[in-house]
Amino acid sequence: MLWLLRHGQADHPPGLDDAARPLTKKGEQQARAAGAALRAHAPAPAVVIASPRVRARRTAELAVAAHGAAPEPVVFDEIGGDYSLPELLALLSPWTEGDARVDVVVVGHNPTLAWLVHQLTRDDRGLSTGTLVGIDLVGRRLLHHLRPA
Repeated sequence: MLWLLRHGQADHPPGLDDAARPLTKKGEQQARAAGAALRAHAPAPAVVIASPRVRARRTAELAVAAHGAAPEPVVFDEIGGDYSLPELLALLSPWTEGDARVDVVVVGHNPTLAWLVHQLTRDDRGLSTGTLVGIDLVGRRLLHHLRPA
């Protein structure tokens, strides 16, 4: 399973670089809720990969803490901006190919995540902040679409 988590709601302080934007209190709540939802559906993810942007890294940290059994997030600079489906699948190949098929969590940004969901599953609901989706990579089917409350 591939789990895609869009970062929680972020603040827009004037003059702050986009990459440094922090989560709001609501964004922190969304991250914790996503971690709890992930625990219910993926009790033992093999890896949690996060964008280097502050809001994504913090979302990953809070989600992992709420999950309780997920590994510490690993930051991959490659998912800090736009990337293609082949690039993401190549990045994830150590965990998703051959006998290694395990749950992988990617914490990142729109519009790329919503576009990836559409490319894999043809689902076009989009991903609001804090949304977690679970995709069966073998069948390329969307199995979970969990929006925060």
